Amino acid sequence: MKLPMRWTILACCAAVIALIAVPVIVGLMKRSGPKEPAHEIETPVPEPADTSPPPSADPADDDSLADANRWVTVLLGDEVHQMRLNAYLYGVVAGEMPASFPEEALKAQAVAARTYTVYKQSHPTGTHPQAEVCGDSTCCKAFATRDTLLERWGADYAVHADAIRASVNATDGQIITYEDEAILAVFHSTSSGMTERAADVWGGDLPYLQSVSSTGEDASPRYQASAEFSAEEGKQILLAAHPQMKLSGEPAQWFGDIQRSEAGGVTSLSIGGVRVSGGEVRKLFGLNSTYFTVNTTPSAVTFDTRGYGHGVGMSQYGARAMALEGKDYETILRWYYTGTVVRELEMQIED
Repeated sequence: MKLPMRWTILACCAAVIALIAVPVIVGLMKRSGPKEPAHEIETPVPEPADTSPPPSADPADDDSLADANRWVTVLLGDEVHQMRLNAYLYGVVAGEMPASFPEEALKAQAVAARTYTVYKQSHPTGTHPQAEVCGDSTCCKAFATRDTLLERWGADYAVHADAIRASVNATDGQIITYEDEAILAVFHSTSSGMTERAADVWGGDLPYLQSVSSTGEDASPRYQASAEFSAEEGKQILLAAHPQMKLSGEPAQWFGDIQRSEAGGVTSLSIGGVRVSGGEVRKLFGLNSTYFTVNTTPSAVTFDTRGYGHGVGMSQYGARAMALEGKDYETILRWYYTGTVVRELEMQIED
């Protein structure tokens, strides 16, 4: 039967539309079909490329190293990074101790830094809950990035980077313990000639953080220093912290009854009738240490300091002096951390 012309035209149009539409629909079905299930895998934050010296004979991901098989979360600036322990320690040792120091001093620093990190992992403070440690030396320990070290060391970069790596790898997995527990292995740049007891600086006593003699400190460029303030400037700094202080008259009348620790650091003193700690004075005036004397004139106040840092635990310049005398790193650590033993990290953790 012959169809009317209009039906013939409609049938042709429908056929053309079908030829065009079917591939399009099939393609859309393919694109909108079932998707592969998402993998619920906790992916660690990538380790930044510039957070340690460049690869050497012992790369950071060498699984034969105990440190390479332990991870630590680190807050650097505003970013949290998950890093292998040895890669983190390369940056800490480089950031905390001059790379030109003797080998045994660098090893002592590496073990102290590793111990401090392990201690922090098991004793979180809540200061930065998103990370176990940070790169702020006023909170945890300094961390030097590759770019920082390239600028600091210049042409000596390769030599210094190898020395830092060697100190960390040679002490791989070793920590300082007291009664089989990792200690709070704090350290500082330069002592006054004796290190401070933790109790005299922070109020809480720890049996392994006691005062010991420390030689060779005068080799430090910060062993002695002075900080001078005008009488008016000093008054404003003190009154901002303690408005109740009575600071009339000359500065010589402000200060009195200075109490010192066994190591010579100021534990407390009276200023304008208010009792304050030596640590607070150090913070208020930006002093190098709590080992200070106060000298006054009618128009000025001068603080003469000895040492640099809080003074507790290992002195880095003291460790340098001991290393130059031929002492090995374990001897250095046992000297500064009373009653301690250096052991393998594996003995401190459970599988």
